[in-house]
Amino acid sequence: MRVPESLLRRSVRLLNAINILHRQGYEKLGCSFWGGIDCFSWVAVVTSTDNMMVDREIGITNLINERADSFLHEANREGNDYFGWTDARNASAEQLAELMKLRFSALLDNCKGEHAENVAWLLRVIHQISITGKLPYAVFDETHALPDWTFLIGDREYVDYAPVCDVFRLGHQKYRFCAVNLNEHIDWHSAHRTIIDRIALGQVSVLPQFPQNTYSVFEMGAYWEGAVYFIAKLLELTSKEEFLRFLEGNKVRPVYGELFYRIYDSNGQLDYFVAYVVKQYLKSKPEYAGDLKDRWEKWLTYFEARNRYKHKSPQYMHKGGHYQKNPFYGGNNPLHLGLCFKHGEEKWISN
Repeated sequence: MRVPESLLRRSVRLLNAINILHRQGYEKLGCSFWGGIDCFSWVAVVTSTDNMMVDREIGITNLINERADSFLHEANREGNDYFGWTDARNASAEQLAELMKLRFSALLDNCKGEHAENVAWLLRVIHQISITGKLPYAVFDETHALPDWTFLIGDREYVDYAPVCDVFRLGHQKYRFCAVNLNEHIDWHSAHRTIIDRIALGQVSVLPQFPQNTYSVFEMGAYWEGAVYFIAKLLELTSKEEFLRFLEGNKVRPVYGELFYRIYDSNGQLDYFVAYVVKQYLKSKPEYAGDLKDRWEKWLTYFEARNRYKHKSPQYMHKGGHYQKNPFYGGNNPLHLGLCFKHGEEKWISN
């Protein structure tokens, strides 16, 4: 069964309008897709990528907060008005993009900024439609048969899930990553404390996301200060030696140990932090460490040999001439770690 031509044409026009907005700088404008109330109905929602999540366990893309700025368009067999706008019935993709800027201004203000993965993902969706003549479907209800005029988002053979935060399960709890916004009223050294304190109290399922702007000392510093605080607060480790033994497999509170790796090695970034800790540990000339010292000396030698030139390669340099920031390269303590603690707390990073 083929999708009606009018439904396909109008749906693609909406996706092309979103692509136009991406090219105008609204790269964080996201979209997801549902089947509608009948077998020839297709629903698209537009919202910020920060308001979308992927639950790979059950295979859906969904909204985090349905009350946040998000707008539905439903197209059926006969075609209908975009978002219920009667004056947009015959709008081109370019005209529809301009109407969305006027009428969804608050949403689009939140969607300004770079998100190259989201732009590329939508282009793959549009390309797949042109090849198959089918519409994308991102939410699958087990009680509703998947229409054969659709292709399912998440199938790598076609188009993978949208590049938005992933949900994962740990124990009986589901977690998702979220960017931590810095502001002038909070010292960036302690910007992640609140979210980690709430994790400790079991009050939150949101985890700090690895920063997209890896060239910012403030964002990267705040993120890795969060790691320093997490180790003391949740792992309850009190020295660099205890941390290195934890990395070698020593038991800590099990849920928090796995959470630590989920958060701080989500993009393979943990080695840079470990290298910083090892370097500081070896500087302290531990007298009774024995094999522990020898093992980590060898690890650091291998790490430096593998990464010495990589961090200064063109792919690691911003167009403004700045290198990506990390805890190891760029000086003795380039991110000023260890300032996240209040007076009197255990400063494991300096022990």
